[in-house]
Amino acid sequence: MKTFKDSTGRGWKISLTLGSAMAVKDALGVDLLQPEQGDPPLLTRLGTDEMLLGEVICALLADQFEANGVDGSEVRRAFDGATMLAAQTAFYDELIDFFRSRGRTDRSTAVA
Repeated sequence: MKTFKDSTGRGWKISLTLGSAMAVKDALGVDLLQPEQGDPPLLTRLGTDEMLLGEVICALLADQFEANGVDGSEVRRAFDGATMLAAQTAFYDELIDFFRSRGRTDRSTAVA
């Protein structure tokens, strides 16, 4: 689990599990567990499409919105450039840790 703060100082935790990956896939059609798939590959799309990356991160955080008393639009408004960088770093670090713990060094290396 990786953490970061948004521009209002709220703390967020990114945790990649089978359940959270399935929730992202259900919500956005993005399969985080197959980052090399697609044309272009998901990793390329996440690295070049800021909106897609933001939506994936928000989908991973969705369970925390109620606990923080906010909705998705409020969270997205609090994602300034510094927050996006912190969230992106936390997201990629969590993705790497997930694949390493699964013994998928090929995928963790691709993400790194």
